[in-house]
Amino acid sequence: MVARSRRGPLLNHKLQYLIMIKDLSRFQFCPVRRKLGHFISTRLLLSVFAAISVSTTISGQSGRTTPDSAVPAAESSSANPTDINTVRGKNEVASSSRYRLVFPVSFEGTPDPVKGGNHDPERQRRSRTENFVSQMNAAALQGYRLVSVINGWNPIGLMVQDETEYEYAWFETKSSRQFEKFDFEGIYSGLANRGFHLAAQLRVKNLCEPTVDLDGLTTGEECEAIDLFLVERKKGSTKPVKYVFINLPSLRKPGSSASDELSARVSEKLEAGYYPVCLISQFEILMEEYRNPDDVPEPRPHVRIIRSPDGRGQLVKRANDLAKNGYELVLANNGVAIMLSSNTGRRPLSYVWLDTAKRNMMLRLKVQKFEPELQRLATDGAVLRRTYPNKLGDESTLIFEKVAAAGKDPKVYKILRFDLDLSNDLTPGLLKQNLSAASLAALKELNELAKNGYEVRGLFYSDAASLFLQKSK
Repeated sequence: MVARSRRGPLLNHKLQYLIMIKDLSRFQFCPVRRKLGHFISTRLLLSVFAAISVSTTISGQSGRTTPDSAVPAAESSSANPTDINTVRGKNEVASSSRYRLVFPVSFEGTPDPVKGGNHDPERQRRSRTENFVSQMNAAALQGYRLVSVINGWNPIGLMVQDETEYEYAWFETKSSRQFEKFDFEGIYSGLANRGFHLAAQLRVKNLCEPTVDLDGLTTGEECEAIDLFLVERKKGSTKPVKYVFINLPSLRKPGSSASDELSARVSEKLEAGYYPVCLISQFEILMEEYRNPDDVPEPRPHVRIIRSPDGRGQLVKRANDLAKNGYELVLANNGVAIMLSSNTGRRPLSYVWLDTAKRNMMLRLKVQKFEPELQRLATDGAVLRRTYPNKLGDESTLIFEKVAAAGKDPKVYKILRFDLDLSNDLTPGLLKQNLSAASLAALKELNELAKNGYEVRGLFYSDAASLFLQKSK
């Protein structure tokens, strides 16, 4: 997930703002809906430090309500608090590190499930998530805000000092289809009414198997797709967040192009003062209203949505075809991408999708060597704009943007690696995680690099959690 950051000159300053505020991946995973029935199991767990009250029923914007069973009472992790939970005053924080890593530090589990007896991976995963959100809220009380996060199974996030205090919560969706996140809108509408907006979407699980009829013919597929959503609001704010949730399956016209329909819907909402926040799935898009009317770009940008039926597949080619005509990549996830272009100031662009692994284990194909290609991109002045997940949900592809026919502005890249050491907690049945000695040194280096002009672009995953930084030579 690429971190929130300001970008250089774009098409115009208002379109720059539109793209800048979504210069996070993720929202790849933002970046996780709706239909009841089928295969649904949704949990809302609000592990907010300053207890956030949640009603037992959340009303959707369309008048529908989420069943009580989908919104359990607020839960807190059974794991023990750690050092990060010690609340300090803002004055003390002012002299502390600018960046901080957060991750689950104490949660249910056993190092060896076989020898450890009872083993419930889903329960352990939820315990990790609860503790992770507790760590975020503890850091938020000390003046930090989440800017990048990866790994829905065992999250790790990057937080930066901020003048405004925030608080965080989370929920999950579980669906039997890849292209629809059951019950998302019903839950999100209740949180938006309480001032929360979507901060990130992380894929937890995405397993699909073909379904066959009695004659042995394939009739479709049955999936188990679990997505984790993190939401954020200013501390104590209850001002509702206005949003639009576009769900194409319920709007689809016979014989029409899904890309064209999605483009038309997004364009319509851009005219109404909304901007795209997250590509929830190939057919679902979340948009939010601009908080400041002065930020609405005039004239509105052109919208093109491109899709690839095989995931990433043809996205690279289609994105570059549009980029030649001045379209910029705003969001990319789940085999779909949103590209915007203004009426004036278009500039030819190109995008390079760089796999961080030397071998794609999903397809068993050799891919380009990482280091040599990275050096070429740095020489060409390419800027990391976002990340893209593989089928497992790992943010393992880096998307770089290059400006064509422009004077080169060579970059210097720096990649830091963070490993977590797992061990038994003093409390039986609990595990604890801590940064390794090398990772503690990397975290210290991160804060030194930030002081020396390096721009933090965000977390990604290769064989471990990694952080990408860049600066001009």
